[in-house]
Amino acid sequence: MIRYVYLLIIMIILGCSSIESPEKLWEQVKVFRSEKNLKDAIATCKLILKEYPKDELASTALFQVGDIYLNDVQDFDFAIQYFQEVVDKYPKSKETEKALFMIGYIYANNLDSFSDAEEYYQNFILTFPQSELIQSVQYELEILEPLLNTIDSLNAVVEKE
Repeated sequence: MIRYVYLLIIMIILGCSSIESPEKLWEQVKVFRSEKNLKDAIATCKLILKEYPKDELASTALFQVGDIYLNDVQDFDFAIQYFQEVVDKYPKSKETEKALFMIGYIYANNLDSFSDAEEYYQNFILTFPQSELIQSVQYELEILEPLLNTIDSLNAVVEKE
């Protein structure tokens, strides 16, 4: 009798351990994020990436990890790393456009790395000329222009010395 109980328990455990669909996992991510359970949200995103790397939700999950590091953790270097991974691994996904913009935005507005921001924004314009984000990119570049001019002037002074 005890053997049957153990067998039943093992069957239940094995049955429960099967990996859910990417859609169900994504729903869990949204719940974890809304509850500010960032550790489980990231872990579930990474599970989607591991088990379903070719699913269209994979790029969404990877973008979500970058977004968590940007907005919740405020670790801008990690955010850039994950957004860059979206651009590199999923160049045709809808998240790539947002990820490329966010990299430029982080460089400009969080890290004060204006030359890097300009580079990513220019790359964005070349890659996504019809994007809804083009006006935002152009606005960001207008704000950066005087800063970049000042940097160029300072570099010219330093080079003369």
